[in-house]
Amino acid sequence: MLFANLNNLVIVPPRAFANTANMPPLIYSPQTKMFLTATTAEIKALQKIQKQTAGQDDQPAERYWLTYYKSLKNSRPELQKFILHCFSFVPAKIKNNSDPYNMSISFFGDSKCNLKCLYCFNRNISPAKEKPFSLHFAADVLESIYKQAHQTIAMIDFNYSGEPLLFFDKYKKLWALNQKIAKKYKKTPANMGIVTNGLLLNDKIIDWLRKHNCWLGLSLDGGAEYTNAGRGEKTFERAIANYQKIFARPEWTNERSVHATISGLNPDVSRVFTELWDTGFRQIYIKPLRSETDQPYALNKKNLPKVLKGYRKLFALLAEDIAQGRLERLLSICNRFDYAGKFLGRIMINRSVIRRCGGGYGMCSVRNNGDAYPCDTYAGRKRNKLGNIYKRVNWDKNLAPPVDELESCRFCKYRYLCGGPCPVWRDINNGDISVECAFNKALITECFRLAALIEQYPQEKKLIHEHFRYHL
Repeated sequence: MLFANLNNLVIVPPRAFANTANMPPLIYSPQTKMFLTATTAEIKALQKIQKQTAGQDDQPAERYWLTYYKSLKNSRPELQKFILHCFSFVPAKIKNNSDPYNMSISFFGDSKCNLKCLYCFNRNISPAKEKPFSLHFAADVLESIYKQAHQTIAMIDFNYSGEPLLFFDKYKKLWALNQKIAKKYKKTPANMGIVTNGLLLNDKIIDWLRKHNCWLGLSLDGGAEYTNAGRGEKTFERAIANYQKIFARPEWTNERSVHATISGLNPDVSRVFTELWDTGFRQIYIKPLRSETDQPYALNKKNLPKVLKGYRKLFALLAEDIAQGRLERLLSICNRFDYAGKFLGRIMINRSVIRRCGGGYGMCSVRNNGDAYPCDTYAGRKRNKLGNIYKRVNWDKNLAPPVDELESCRFCKYRYLCGGPCPVWRDINNGDISVECAFNKALITECFRLAALIEQYPQEKKLIHEHFRYHL
């Protein structure tokens, strides 16, 4: 239970420290290793609650803490934040730092696209200079992984170099190849699907994807204004006209997914979400754009307040839903692919992370000449190449090191929820993580507040909890 962690708070008297005779009492949280200066009245209130909740079941204890948290209102924001931060507990036993992530492979594809998005991370790559995607090459990659006795591929992506429906015939052959090689080594075939801009989607493609249990997602930036601003006039309208074929099919009712990128072009997250929801999508994955902060479409210190304001508006909307027993909109972001959703899930089910991702050893992106990169966003950056599958791949376990090894994160109370900075975002900004760090801290705090609200509704909390256990 979330609030039950607060019963472990320790009252530290001044004599516990040297040369602090005049120092007021401190509250200490073993979960977060945090101290907070307290007033005498606060100390008495905390001790009273701890005494009242001693030996009781979790639920009554939660009610005491929730009542006290509310009573503080804005008169003692530091203590309110302290209580919220106590949810960011330090695990009693942290798994070995080299525990592998589920293996995921992204193939570079044929680098062809029918759009010219302003912020495309492959915008500097010339398709004419790219080697065509070869199924013989794909077979070599899959064989080299599936034959390892300890390794199974969880996911294969084929979406990151351009528009995958331009080479859908190759995708179908890759799907068959994946099934064949997995069966050969008695492994579960990797999950496959497509994220498309939707301009080439038709009934034939939809039928094939459904028949072969492939997932399908649409890539947009929000409603018409936001999408067309970054991708070209009428892009949104053309994509939705084709995606109506998904909305009209009962068998796709629970799989209406869309992927959106938050950037300087569309900082109002609440508007992005509501426009996509009102269009008919029921799984909404929103992530920030990783870019140089001096780009016009980048997230930076100037537009970050607008993004956070949008998230607060969105969470207020979701809070209203929860109070009225409606969970559909909240559950649409409750998954590991949504940036805020993953933080909320880690809080809700007490799941900690010790590193940002598996880039460099648990996942990789492979270009058509065999060059391997830590992830798809690194795929155009030659200095980050791990090697070549036909020669040697030097897996880099330190690309996203354990968060306790990062000087900038070692004493951060959010570290086991955040996992540290994104290596790509850090590198393209010459080591500056200030924007991402401020963004994550503010967003996690908002997730704490939403989690505290959910505690008031046991039935809804149970449903959300179970949803996260499956989707996080």
